[in-house]
Amino acid sequence: MIDRTQWEQLSALLDEALDLAPAERATWLERVCAQQPALATALRRMLAQAERAEAQPDAAQALVTAFDQWLGPALVPGADERATSDLRGLPLGAWVLAEKIGEGGMGQVWRANRADGLFQGEAAIKLLRADLPAERFSARFARERAVLARLNHPAIARLLDAGVAQGQAYLVLELVRGRPLSEHARLHAPLLDQRVALLRSVAQAVEAAHAQLVIHRDLKPSNVLVTAEGQPKLLDFGVAGLLDDDAAADDLTRLTGRGLTVGYAAPEQLAGQPVGTAADVFSLGVMLYELVSGALPFGAAGDSRASLERAVMDTEPHRLLSATPTPGGPGPAEDAGRARGDLEAVIAKALHKDPAQRYRNVSAFIEDLDHWSARRPVRAQRRD
Repeated sequence: MIDRTQWEQLSALLDEALDLAPAERATWLERVCAQQPALATALRRMLAQAERAEAQPDAAQALVTAFDQWLGPALVPGADERATSDLRGLPLGAWVLAEKIGEGGMGQVWRANRADGLFQGEAAIKLLRADLPAERFSARFARERAVLARLNHPAIARLLDAGVAQGQAYLVLELVRGRPLSEHARLHAPLLDQRVALLRSVAQAVEAAHAQLVIHRDLKPSNVLVTAEGQPKLLDFGVAGLLDDDAAADDLTRLTGRGLTVGYAAPEQLAGQPVGTAADVFSLGVMLYELVSGALPFGAAGDSRASLERAVMDTEPHRLLSATPTPGGPGPAEDAGRARGDLEAVIAKALHKDPAQRYRNVSAFIEDLDHWSARRPVRAQRRD
């Protein structure tokens, strides 16, 4: 059984190994295994699995998946049983789980039915991972529920309730039916104006939440569903707020290990520095870059996680109109060339490494999007 301390050591060693050229890894591995024999077997197996994942087309995501599959059951008592068990019919407060509809680094998502007889209804219930200490979140949920329930915006999937039952922390969220942002853009929003309008709606949701002192901290296309009516709905707004005290945030980072989505996270997040609203501005800038070009601004397909982190923190974004589209992404806008100049400047400002040099808030970012849409000069081009 791998304990938490060993896991942290293995995580760091795996990052170190994947930074090396493949030809150098065998020598490195023998040296490290001789120095730390207690970790040797686990490290050899992890590195072999990671190298197999690197060979897959979506290497970065495959690597995260392989890492979680190997470490998850070892770290989380009962995690393997949960993955294979059928939780249908499990009561959580006024709700009963009906069908699993998703799974990610934070836990499982289930469609649930209202079961207390007061009214009929459906919701999405997120079961937070079993290794996150539920007892620590109980009081936090009670404090934050009322605040997060005020996030009443058409582009935010509302948090309806939160609680702890049978040692399981859970969130009850508005059930949204739609396509992920990238898929919707690829299929139904080929033009730049359409894509900027979608991103503007998401930014308005972020702006509304910031007004309630709630930061998302995990903005990315997969956290936005677009309904059949074309309305973007931002998901998981509230998870960061619920967990955003120092102790819980530290546990979240440590226990999920690779919880952040590196391609969209701000440099200060990756560096473990204090995170404010500027981190959400950065993530919105990444999403806008991708909607214009079909690509991510940093790194390349097949990069290791450590390489991607260094690229986000240390390198400038790729040139917007010459970036290579990412498979499975939104694809480039048909008229992406219209982004040359002003929209490029808007994206560059949002993606500044220094949070103080980005837009002062999301409202200023939205204002420049409006200026661009109206064919007026954007503030990002000004030098004052």
